[in-house]
Amino acid sequence: MSGSGRRVIALSLTMVLLVSLLFFESAAVSAEAPWDGEISSRVDADRALGHVRVLSDQIGPRVGGLESEKRAAKYIASQLRKLGYAVEEQPFSVPDQYIGYVQSGKEKWQVGASPEGRITGKKPVSGDVIYVGKGLSGEDYAAGAKGKMVLIQYDSANRNEQLKRAVENGAKGVLFYSTVGSRGNYGPAFSPRFEEKVDIPVLGISWFHGQRLIERLEKGRVKVKVNTEHHGNLSSLNVIAVRPAK
Repeated sequence: MSGSGRRVIALSLTMVLLVSLLFFESAAVSAEAPWDGEISSRVDADRALGHVRVLSDQIGPRVGGLESEKRAAKYIASQLRKLGYAVEEQPFSVPDQYIGYVQSGKEKWQVGASPEGRITGKKPVSGDVIYVGKGLSGEDYAAGAKGKMVLIQYDSANRNEQLKRAVENGAKGVLFYSTVGSRGNYGPAFSPRFEEKVDIPVLGISWFHGQRLIERLEKGRVKVKVNTEHHGNLSSLNVIAVRPAK
């Protein structure tokens, strides 16, 4: 089975978990009740929120193949076992991941990193932020970008030119913020790709984080510290649960 097929299964199993584990109580429901009544009468909001808090707050971002995703899979498997399911954990390989971190003040964001940018590892790069809009004209760089962390509104069709101009203007690092999303996720973090490699870290941050930085710049100086990581030879887990029908 292809990697995309396995990911579909994983997503399907996640939905099964959300429907059968996170939201519903195990109490029996009257067969005479209308279907919508059966569903609404079994919703347990407190339990649902409890699982969401574990997955989102305690475990945090769950990038495919990384340790946090494995922790989430183990947690889901343990909850299904408590409900009496026979659980199988099925490993499969996933592509390399390029992860970035942006620290702004007391906040630290996990974002995407470009494979074509410098991988800093444990040697972060820091500098003042300058916002250059789309960064495609000399006017955008009128304030000067040498030695600074350049924040750019990502333009997929012109991304190679955007990166080239940032490097030519002496950028110490580049933060592309996303403006396009799907399925209701407007501008998520991402790992931008380019035609040529550059010797500065290049990160893809979310629309939300881009707006946060722009708002702070309107109030004064903003400094960030970034680092990027490459994770290879990764594997993920399908969690398959089976219980005999009654």
